[in-house]
Amino acid sequence: MFAPRGWLKRPGARRIYRAIEDSGQFNRSWYRHTQRHGVARWSDPLWHYLDHGAAAGLDPSPVFDTSHYIDDNHDVRISKINPLFHFGQYGLTERRSPVRSIRQTHDVLFPEAKELQTFLSPRIGESRLTVLLDQASRSRDDVSLTALIESAGKLATKDSRLLRVISYLEDDSEFRSAMTSALEKVVGDPTRVSVVLAKSTMPATTFDVHEDELFLATSWTSALALRHTAPHHQLRVIAAQKPTTSSVKVSPYDEVEVEKWGASLARSGHRPLAETLSRTAKEPWLPTPAGSISVSICADASSYGDEYLQALLALEALLLGNPDIKDSLFVSLWGTGLEPLALAE
Repeated sequence: MFAPRGWLKRPGARRIYRAIEDSGQFNRSWYRHTQRHGVARWSDPLWHYLDHGAAAGLDPSPVFDTSHYIDDNHDVRISKINPLFHFGQYGLTERRSPVRSIRQTHDVLFPEAKELQTFLSPRIGESRLTVLLDQASRSRDDVSLTALIESAGKLATKDSRLLRVISYLEDDSEFRSAMTSALEKVVGDPTRVSVVLAKSTMPATTFDVHEDELFLATSWTSALALRHTAPHHQLRVIAAQKPTTSSVKVSPYDEVEVEKWGASLARSGHRPLAETLSRTAKEPWLPTPAGSISVSICADASSYGDEYLQALLALEALLLGNPDIKDSLFVSLWGTGLEPLALAE
């Protein structure tokens, strides 16, 4: 075994090494066989994780998600401290999660559905309508991007509100054409419209909102992103449109089954899941401890995120409804696009 060249010379390197080794939170065998390839397997696994693995997003064990811990903890991300060392020294006693919850897993698989970050600010002047556009809005085949923005303009004009467009789309010709059409045909006065070209960042961008502001979702992901932004009576959704509908229908949030809408879109155009797994899953079945209840979930989370999440929710419901089986339940996940996670926490 050998340590990466130069690593031992760093301040506190030996202390960090010993602290992690003594904590028992680093699984040497698992790391060597799942996180490394080629000649790197011959080096000390812990030295490798400290010098290279953590920065590359490798996981030190099946119960610690390096990328999640860095993304979820601003102080760890800024300080660049080793995430597993931080968890052992501080995070564990502070009850920081070493793995994602099901909700956080949902946000990773469907990032545009992640809750919009907002802060309340006093309103000066007229009330406002905010419409949220994302890639799922652009990819809709039942209503065009132009029709979505024009519908937002009509709703704002009808209620005598200013219009704010928060867009996660590229500022390309299609978007500019849709905005021009909405201004010319519906709003008329360009001073009544503001456009925010947003980008997915870490930490997430925050937006000011007013207490009486209305919000309009233009896709199933934007509907989920807005679900906690305001009381539901202030939320509107341009849900799936019927082919026979001549005009775009805007519905109250509570009248739209957002999760079912998203699930139907996520499944469209995919091969049967069993067929995909038979082609992609290569991990062997894991041995089950004697006397345990074994549950195995086989998933291609990258392509079938909705089905994977439904399986996790069913398993979590089983645990919450039968807490006595917690110590005897053995769960194995195998497939593609999977990350460590916590159930019923």
